[in-house]
Amino acid sequence: MKTIATLVVLSSAHEVLFRRYFKPTLPEGLHLEIFDMGANRSDGAYMSGEWQEAMCAKVRHALDFCRRSPEGEPFIVSDVDVQFFPAFDAAGFLALLDAAEGHLVFQRERFREGDREANCGFYAGRNCAAVRDLLAASLDNLEHDPIKNEQNAVNRMMRETGFCYATLDGRFYARTHGFPPPRDLWVHHASWTTDIGGKIAQLERVRRIIRGGRLRLHAESYMEMFVRPAPRISRARFVLEATANFVRKTPLRPGALP
Repeated sequence: MKTIATLVVLSSAHEVLFRRYFKPTLPEGLHLEIFDMGANRSDGAYMSGEWQEAMCAKVRHALDFCRRSPEGEPFIVSDVDVQFFPAFDAAGFLALLDAAEGHLVFQRERFREGDREANCGFYAGRNCAAVRDLLAASLDNLEHDPIKNEQNAVNRMMRETGFCYATLDGRFYARTHGFPPPRDLWVHHASWTTDIGGKIAQLERVRRIIRGGRLRLHAESYMEMFVRPAPRISRARFVLEATANFVRKTPLRPGALP
C-alpha cells in the first residue's frame, strides 16, 4: 500500500512532544514530511510569537507539499501534540478519506449540535485545485493578520468560499470533545491546554486510560466528575448512570463530562 505523507512543523520547544509521543506512535503506512523551524526563542506556548510563526509554517508546508505532489496524492497535516493508538489503520483511513463528502476531512473542535468548527490540529485530504486554493487563501489571510491563528484563518476561508469539507468521528479525539476518551480511539490530540507541561500530562493520562481498560476508564471518569462537575448533571446522577453502564459493560463516550 502507498504510504500517506504526514506533514508536521517542528520547533525545539515542541521537540519533546514529537520525540516522546508523536513519532514513536506513528503507525505503519504513514511517513513523515517535517518542516524544521530550528531552535526556539520561547517556550512555544499558545499565542507566543513562535507559536504564531508555526501556524504560518503549517499552512505554508501543506501548500508547498500540494504544489509539488501529483493530483490526488493523500496527505495528513498534524500537530505534534498528537499520539496514535494501535486501532489506527492506514488502509482504513484512506477508505475514510475516499468516502468523505468533502475535499478535506478535519478533526472536530467540539461535538455540540450544529457546531461545524474544524480543528486544524489534525486533518487530511487528497491534493486537488480546491485544496491548494484554500491553503493559498488561508496563508495570505494569516500573513496579513496581526494575530496569526491557523484554525481561525482556515475556518474563515472555508466559510467565505463555501469550501466543501467533512469532519472525523469520535475516534479522532481532542480534549475539547469532553471526557472520557473513547476506548476505540485512533488519534488523540492534546487540545484545551496552552503549555507543554499540560499537554504532557494530558497525553500521559489518555495513555493510562486506554491501557487500563474499562475499569480505569470509569475510575478516571468518577474522578473527573468530582474535580470538575459537569453542568446540568448532579454528581449523584452521574455516579448512578456510570455505575449502571459499568455493570452493563457499556462504554462511556466523550462528552459525558466537560
